Amino acid sequence: MRAVQQTAGNRAAAEAIRAARNGQGQQPRSGSWSGFSERQPGPEEVGVGPNKGKGRAGVLPPEKPFGLPEEPHLTAVSGIRPAAPQAKEKGKPSPPAPQRFELPSYLLNLEAGGLSMTYGLTGDDLVRSRIAALVGQDDGALADIEAELAGRPESFFGAGRAFPVPGTSGAEWYDVTVSISRAPGDRPPLFQAGLPADVTAQPLAELEDPEGKDTKLDVHHTSAATVSSTGGGSSSKGAGGVAFGLAPVVPGLWLGGAVTGNVQPWQSSRESRHQRNVAEIRVLRSDKGTVEVHRKVRYTVRVRKVGDGSTRTAQVPGGLTHRVPVEHLTPAGTGGPGTTQRSRRPVGSTAQARAVSLSDSLAPIGVTETAAPHEGGGGLFDTVASVMHPAVTSPGAPGRARLYAATATATVLEDLPRLLRDGVVGEDLVAKDGKTVGSYHLRATLDRVVPAWGTGNTQLRNHQQAQTSVAQSAGKGRALQAGAGPAIGVGAVANAAVVRGGAMPVGGARKARGTAAEQAVSSRQGAEVRGAKALYFGRMTLTAEGTGQRAGDMALRPGPRVARHSMDVWFSLRADEAKALGLPLPQGMNAGEFTEKPRTTDAHGAEVEVERFLPFGGKGANVALSRLDTGPMVRTVRRLFATDPRLAGYLPAFGTDPAPAEIGQEEAETQRQNYRALMAAMSETNLRVNKDQLLSTGIRVRLRRKTSLHAHDVQLLFKGALGETAFEGDIKDWSVRSHAGVTSNSQSGRGSSRSIGGLLLGQARVVPGIMTMGARYEHHRSGARRNQAGPTSRTDIVSNGSDSASAFTAAMRLDVEVTMTSRPRKLLRGVTPGTPGRDVPEAETVAYLNLGPQDIRLLTPTEFTVDRADMDRIAAVSAARRSAPAAAEHQFEAKGIGDLAELTPRPSVGELLTQWQLVESLDGEPVRDLALQLLSRAAARDKGLREDPALATEGLAPRQAIEERFGERAIQGALRQAASAGWVVKNLTYPRRLAGLNGAVGTRISLANPKFLHLAQGPGTETFVLGGHQSTGQKGKGTSHAFQYTVGGVETGPSWRAGQGLAVSHTSGRSNAEALTVAGTVERNAHTPKKGQLYLVQCDVLLNMVAEVKVTGGGPYVTKGVRTLPAAAAVWLTEAQLPESVRQEVAARTTPPADHGLTAPHPSGETQAESSRTAAARTPAAHTDTATATTTTTSSAPALAANRALGFGMIEDLPDFVPLLTQLRGRLARGPHAILVERLLPRRQTDDRNDNVQRLLRVLDRDGSAGLLSSAMDGGVTVELLDDRRTPYWAVFKLGRAGDGMSTGPASDGRDMEYITSAVAQQATSRDKGHTTGVEGVLAGSLRPENGTGGLRNVGGAGGMGYASGHSRRDADVRRGQLGMKSVADSSLTSEKVRVPIRASLELYKGDKRLARADLGRTALTHRILRSDLEALSRVRMPVEDHALASRGSRDGGATAFTPAWRDAGVKLPLEAQVNGFQGAPQVRELVSSAVRAAGGGDRFRAKGQAAAYALDEAVSTEWMISALPLLTAAGADLPPVYATGLEGQDLRASVHARLRNGQVLGLGGKMTFETLGQSDLAAPRPTQADGQSSTDHSRTARALVGAGVLNATEFRLNQLIGNAGGAGGTNDAMANSSGSMPVTKPKMKAVLVQFTLDVRVQATVTGRARDRAGTAVRELTLPHPVVIRMPEPVVRHMLATQGDRVKDDGHHLDPAAPPPPTS
Repeated sequence: MRAVQQTAGNRAAAEAIRAARNGQGQQPRSGSWSGFSERQPGPEEVGVGPNKGKGRAGVLPPEKPFGLPEEPHLTAVSGIRPAAPQAKEKGKPSPPAPQRFELPSYLLNLEAGGLSMTYGLTGDDLVRSRIAALVGQDDGALADIEAELAGRPESFFGAGRAFPVPGTSGAEWYDVTVSISRAPGDRPPLFQAGLPADVTAQPLAELEDPEGKDTKLDVHHTSAATVSSTGGGSSSKGAGGVAFGLAPVVPGLWLGGAVTGNVQPWQSSRESRHQRNVAEIRVLRSDKGTVEVHRKVRYTVRVRKVGDGSTRTAQVPGGLTHRVPVEHLTPAGTGGPGTTQRSRRPVGSTAQARAVSLSDSLAPIGVTETAAPHEGGGGLFDTVASVMHPAVTSPGAPGRARLYAATATATVLEDLPRLLRDGVVGEDLVAKDGKTVGSYHLRATLDRVVPAWGTGNTQLRNHQQAQTSVAQSAGKGRALQAGAGPAIGVGAVANAAVVRGGAMPVGGARKARGTAAEQAVSSRQGAEVRGAKALYFGRMTLTAEGTGQRAGDMALRPGPRVARHSMDVWFSLRADEAKALGLPLPQGMNAGEFTEKPRTTDAHGAEVEVERFLPFGGKGANVALSRLDTGPMVRTVRRLFATDPRLAGYLPAFGTDPAPAEIGQEEAETQRQNYRALMAAMSETNLRVNKDQLLSTGIRVRLRRKTSLHAHDVQLLFKGALGETAFEGDIKDWSVRSHAGVTSNSQSGRGSSRSIGGLLLGQARVVPGIMTMGARYEHHRSGARRNQAGPTSRTDIVSNGSDSASAFTAAMRLDVEVTMTSRPRKLLRGVTPGTPGRDVPEAETVAYLNLGPQDIRLLTPTEFTVDRADMDRIAAVSAARRSAPAAAEHQFEAKGIGDLAELTPRPSVGELLTQWQLVESLDGEPVRDLALQLLSRAAARDKGLREDPALATEGLAPRQAIEERFGERAIQGALRQAASAGWVVKNLTYPRRLAGLNGAVGTRISLANPKFLHLAQGPGTETFVLGGHQSTGQKGKGTSHAFQYTVGGVETGPSWRAGQGLAVSHTSGRSNAEALTVAGTVERNAHTPKKGQLYLVQCDVLLNMVAEVKVTGGGPYVTKGVRTLPAAAAVWLTEAQLPESVRQEVAARTTPPADHGLTAPHPSGETQAESSRTAAARTPAAHTDTATATTTTTSSAPALAANRALGFGMIEDLPDFVPLLTQLRGRLARGPHAILVERLLPRRQTDDRNDNVQRLLRVLDRDGSAGLLSSAMDGGVTVELLDDRRTPYWAVFKLGRAGDGMSTGPASDGRDMEYITSAVAQQATSRDKGHTTGVEGVLAGSLRPENGTGGLRNVGGAGGMGYASGHSRRDADVRRGQLGMKSVADSSLTSEKVRVPIRASLELYKGDKRLARADLGRTALTHRILRSDLEALSRVRMPVEDHALASRGSRDGGATAFTPAWRDAGVKLPLEAQVNGFQGAPQVRELVSSAVRAAGGGDRFRAKGQAAAYALDEAVSTEWMISALPLLTAAGADLPPVYATGLEGQDLRASVHARLRNGQVLGLGGKMTFETLGQSDLAAPRPTQADGQSSTDHSRTARALVGAGVLNATEFRLNQLIGNAGGAGGTNDAMANSSGSMPVTKPKMKAVLVQFTLDVRVQATVTGRARDRAGTAVRELTLPHPVVIRMPEPVVRHMLATQGDRVKDDGHHLDPAAPPPPTS
């Protein structure tokens, strides 16, 4: 109740808001919360400013603070329900008024959702039909509106959302606006604690609801920007030609036929994509329980036909339910601000507004406005659209729909942290014609702020995230095109037709297999901010700057393309930080100092302030950078590019920038991409997260520009320098969080396309025997299919922070160095001679900007600070280690990067450190230096001391890749992988005329020679290990048009002939594609205690590095090196991880830690964050739950049966599976398939075109194997290994159970555990439009050996060259839906360490034949499992009546998979249900295969090595079955579309459905938290994120032509058959903005495990692509193993009461009167 009581003064605060808005105040109404004030203010105390004497006391300080308006401009809202008046007997004092609370005004009036969850909609299903009736059609656009309304109803509050909807003809368009508002009869209840049962006077509800008080609520907001650049090339070899066959029919008329053909049997491609992502993540977490509120609402639909202005509306009654945190309720009658009329005068302090924007505790709550969201409504859409060309937002333009989504109030709320800091740069918005493009940069500034009320101790988790990812893809394929048809000739000259023409149908097909390997390094920094929060209501101005093509009126009246719009915003700040920023606090709130130095007693007994120090200065992964203002740097850099003529043309003109001269489309696109890359690199988010690299070698970004003959690269280097740090004080209830991790995706698949069309061609001999001309037109309709699938894994190590943070101030100077590198373009290099030797461009310095110092703040967990003595000792130890003479290094053997995985590192001094908890620092500069050195030696063909530094050239892509992938945060996040199997950077290219380079470098990074530095009491840490699978199916269609014009000439001599031909072509096309991706992941997380001991250890860094470089015509050349970097790393270890040598050091140096102000008692009445308790509170001894009672030294826990899946729990002591790769190579080398060793698993990375080795290692290494454990133990994890164009091989990693798991004793180290299951369905819709223009020239010559009269009269050859340039543009919309749950068990629940015997193997298959098998033999892992789970799982038994069904295997399931009767016979699961492990994915896959076979599907859907089979297997993975099973039981789920190639080709659509029967309660456990994704219902995933994407592709193609045969002078270029070989290269630049919200409910209740018999149904429909015939089949299967599901106890009791015939508790586990059930 304390959080509720803190809101008692909120009524007065709301009065102050109205006073500030109206310029007047009012006295409190009767029955208001005046009881919280001891007295009413006198006239002399009231008010400030022009309204003095009319306000409430204590609201405003003597001087006008930031943002308070100076004149009246706001009006109050009426109709707010007052508190019920209290009756009073005459002569008796009235009893205390009961405390009653209501919804906050923004939620009461349905203006914004705030921290709440909205679900249980009724009446929303009628909205779609009303819209359909108004627009005259019901298509996919209306389905999207329906899904958004059901999935994200809170985004329709206020003015609602607008959508463009096409009409029946497709030519007309409608703007549809849907909003949710209060219904006339809506009367939400008031809430009162201890409500008497007989109170019925007005709607009242219990404040402390039995369910709600144990249910917390989170709301996640995410906003991100992604910039990527892809470069690559392709090659093709084949032949093509056209031939006529004509015969004279009558003089002057020739009839016959014509044929055309083009075969390309050898096609290959390679691409490399670099991507940078920056994201701002905010999580609002309720501190107390929640209440449930049922509302009556009205759905309003407004439809306006664009063009004629006609508007129609409809209203639909309905209802919904809120879940709202108790601390966000306000005292009854509080009210709040409503509809406003704004003053346009700028008020307040700009510096103060900026400081508030940069505040770490700022949490956006809601964004509201009264303007309508549709065009012409005066909202943000109109503002942003006004600064761009009107065509990009015209009806039917893709840019219109995207801008509607980007300017919705829900999106603005999610983007607000970015808007207030760096702004949001929009993606390219495209007009309907595909040619006109515009974009914008949107920023927000706070104008005025008034305090509202307190929101209790609502927690805020803020994260800044930066991610860099590199993806390499390679593919090979073939293509064929052919056509034949009639032809006609007219005229006769020299026995041949003068004019010939033909028409024919043409068909074509193409297919390719490929792989894609992606690795992303992500880093986060942030904080969990607790403590009292103050809510503020403010006004912000959004400023839009436009760029792109200008409309006619813009060209006639050039001027600033800037527009502004104002919106209301609700946000909260921590009260003490708000006070420190100079903001007034809400009425009744008090706050202490934001930072305060603790005090202690010195040796003389005097009280002194504690001084703290950062052990490594401003560096360190756990030192967070705060209050960094990048605004001055951004403005300075933009000004430099606008004024320096050498930098002209690199950035677009935005807003007030002067309009440039007319530039080409490609140059404009490059400028916009440069701007986005620049803004992402120098964003506050990126610089803060990559602080360590900013303070060392700096952060680089490369901008590109091309002129006709040269390519220019401008590189900006951002470097920071810190001044001396000073301890500012500690901040209570502030947990600094940081983490870094690596995500790996290994994908493989197949793409194919088919086309059908027509060809018209005509040829004429203009001057017979001398000159010919021709024309050709083609029109094609095509269909494309693609499948791609594979495993994914991710690891994160998180520092959770402590109860307090230590703050340090320092002056930071930001410097920007601008350099330029220029070199001739490839065409110029190809036609001009070069200088002798290897050219290396020089980087020219353009400018050096010193931006001066600014005051910043550094935050770190208090436990990670040291005192002066420790600081001096750390410095002394580091200096001594670095100055010591270096010992001799142990050299190693390696034939390539692939050998690094087999390497056993040997340190020159000391022992290896194999385990650590957190990486504090690791110096990346020496790692980068060694990589560049080895690459330079390999590029010089490893000839002694010679070096070719081209790959190390400043400003070019290879060096940038090295600096990013070996940057500080990158190697810190990848250290586990680098120590386990190696860290690789590849595709480092430098093109030249004769000595082009293609290199790669890999390293094993080991920690050695550990030395103890410092002991800390915390903070807590988390270790995340995630694994899963994803599968994608894509279907597209398109049209293309091609024109070609040719002219040829012939010269004839006595014994020779010569000819020339010239052709010009232009091709244009457009296409649309839809893709569906499904993914399932399982994540395990283990926490260390918040106050558990952590040991800071300094280590040497041992580098074993190998570089490979291919030089044109030779190589790869391999260089290797080993280097020890003394004292280059510092890591934190738990006590269990300490090596013996360090233990002895610790024992000799430490005494029990004293409290020198390092810790502070937790404030009375406040709770710590979940999973973040102190060690004392987290010990198993504190456990009192009877379900998991006692702990003894000798465990009596039952065994974990060998046929039980490993579910909830933590995986420990996992064996090393990387040696399986070495063993598999050995088995292959000794067998009949020895040739496969170097073809499939080469030791040199540059020979591994499809990344087979690295993709396989991502499954075998420590992180990958732990994450993919569920599927490895349920049939295995499959990785496709490609071998050129042959059918791929399958490598299968399996972990088989070798016996029952036996407990080795209880776990007693106080760890919390989490088990997270998540299923994702992502739908993407893309639109492409492009064109290609080319020219081709041919020279031909022939001899006339028989003077032109014999059979060999024209024998000769032809050769030529062709060149083409292409451009295409794509825009896409991506929607992501998700369902999932996280179960959390704290350490008070007894857990056991169970030793699980396993056998690990790696098998290689070709088709169904196993070629080799590697086996590590019998080994074991440790599974930490809850004791109650272990006992419950020992009771799992398959019901006798289900044995027969399970033994029958798959059976016919009827005509359709979904029948209400079939599903209703099963159990209905709640949202809080989570599958506890799963066994049976191979059986489900076999069920899918049998359904496909029964529907007429071919063998390609089942055979190993086929892409269709692989995509199906990955879709139905163990992790997906675990995560999606609740959805399968409620509504079923579609699998991605899968396609099989072949002569006809087949399309497959399949869905999976499930039914749970014969439920049996297994046991009752202790209290757990069930964090459940807030879905409207279980039948559909929650929409969690929407992306707007745009990309442009620029390509260049060159090919050589050669032919030989009989050449007839009179018909030269009329008949041709010429071979060709060519290559293409190009770049693709892409940008995406994404945002989303996700509510999560968190009930904490006792957990119950229930077993069910699982029936699975699969419906498959197979359609032939050539003939439109379909076959459908339904197959059903009962799995032989029951599935175990975890649910909250109240839910299970409700199921027993309502579904007692389907769920039973025969063991009386939930009956407290019954005797305890047996455990075995």
